[in-house]
Amino acid sequence: MTAKKSSNNAKELILKTALKLFSKNGLEGTSIRMIATEAEISNGLIYNYFPGKDELLQSLFESGFENIRNQIIKKESTSKKSKMDEKLLHLIECLEKNSGFWRLYLVLRHQENVQKLLKDQFSGFRNWLIDHIKAQLKDSGYDGAKSLSLIILSSIEGYMALGLLDKSHISSKNSILLIQKLLA
Repeated sequence: MTAKKSSNNAKELILKTALKLFSKNGLEGTSIRMIATEAEISNGLIYNYFPGKDELLQSLFESGFENIRNQIIKKESTSKKSKMDEKLLHLIECLEKNSGFWRLYLVLRHQENVQKLLKDQFSGFRNWLIDHIKAQLKDSGYDGAKSLSLIILSSIEGYMALGLLDKSHISSKNSILLIQKLLA
């Protein structure tokens, strides 16, 4: 294994473990030591990649948002002639596929210290989603795309938050019903 590949694997292991523990214990309830122990690595290895917990969290959200954006774009590039409800279903499926990350986002975005730390990343990702949905709506001929995109994203966020409380609400069947009602 090359040093670069080993380095990427270690960083991915740290991010994956941090996501798991931040989701389970919250930001304040998770220490660098806990992440290192869970990942079966030394504390020092984490500090080789991240100066501290804040930078680790920033990197986690940066890579998480980028991953979701890429999945949405890739999925839609293979189905350009889809109807609007199918395009929104693709978006929801990408969020569901990344449910651990999405759960962390929904939980941490309301914590004041995290809001300050990740304000630009949170607003940038949310604005990207709104603009993306708005463009899809305009391309599909919907009037009031700006207002409707805000309503759709808020509904999707609420739907995903509901899934945190009761996983039985999160399913492709429920996703389709939600989207059809929003676009009716």
